[in-house]
Amino acid sequence: MLTPELLDTYNSTVFTVAGEHAFKIGEPLPQALIEWLTEHNATTSAILGAECPYSQPTTDEENEIRHQKLIAECTARALAFLPAIGTCHNWQEHHLFVAGISEHDAVDFCNRYHQNSIVFCEAGGLARLVVGSNVR
Repeated sequence: MLTPELLDTYNSTVFTVAGEHAFKIGEPLPQALIEWLTEHNATTSAILGAECPYSQPTTDEENEIRHQKLIAECTARALAFLPAIGTCHNWQEHHLFVAGISEHDAVDFCNRYHQNSIVFCEAGGLARLVVGSNVR
């Protein structure tokens, strides 16, 4: 369940892509990420995660297994991606910044990996939170 506190946490999270390009929900992508998307003939992107299903803490080992499964699936689908980290207060979670994915497909990942939401970006737009369909 998405509580107001959890939504505040999501909106306060800083997503750092490839160790240096940071943005938050409601902000445009950094120019370097827009250029990377252009190099991959993409006008859309998403921050996808697999750790901490439905924002519930899990072990480091379980998170690593889930994250590696996400990497393997994106690789098998030939999706271009960069590593990303979401950080808020004393919390940190691994993600992928995925190029050229549709919002529908990003939400499908969200639902299958038991996540509450994804961050979706369109060229020239602002990063926005999209809630998965499994969330009540």
